[in-house]
Amino acid sequence: MPKLRSCVAAGVLPIVLLTGCDSAIEPPDEVTPGAIRADITYVGTWPPFNQFVDHRFVAMRFVPQDTTDFLQLNQLEFSEGLPYGVTSHVVVLPEVRTGTYPFAVVARQRTQDILSWEALGIYMENQGVFQVTAGDTTRVSITVDFDNPPDFP
Repeated sequence: MPKLRSCVAAGVLPIVLLTGCDSAIEPPDEVTPGAIRADITYVGTWPPFNQFVDHRFVAMRFVPQDTTDFLQLNQLEFSEGLPYGVTSHVVVLPEVRTGTYPFAVVARQRTQDILSWEALGIYMENQGVFQVTAGDTTRVSITVDFDNPPDFP
């Protein structure tokens, strides 16, 4: 009789496992992304070109405390490199995760040191907070004033 029980259990267990896990096997529902459009205006005197290793628009899902927070790549949405020496530029991030973004910035990397990032301009409207909703484009405006740089948190 013990042999029969183990044979029945061995035959039933795979059936129970397969029928009991139907929702965990399916992929999660696809989330429709949103978009961010950043209108950037530059005023003041541009620093020399050799002081720009990298230069980007960055939207964050948190408020950074120092430059090491720029390493939280899974919490950032960022543009390709931005042009140097222009008076204005429009950046569109076409597919970003939806949700709340409490901080957005135009930043530059001054040297090859990965931690040499600094804020050039910070999104200030609505206390710096904006929402990205599915299927919509959220518009933000940032002014970079090279003669009056912002205090970085």
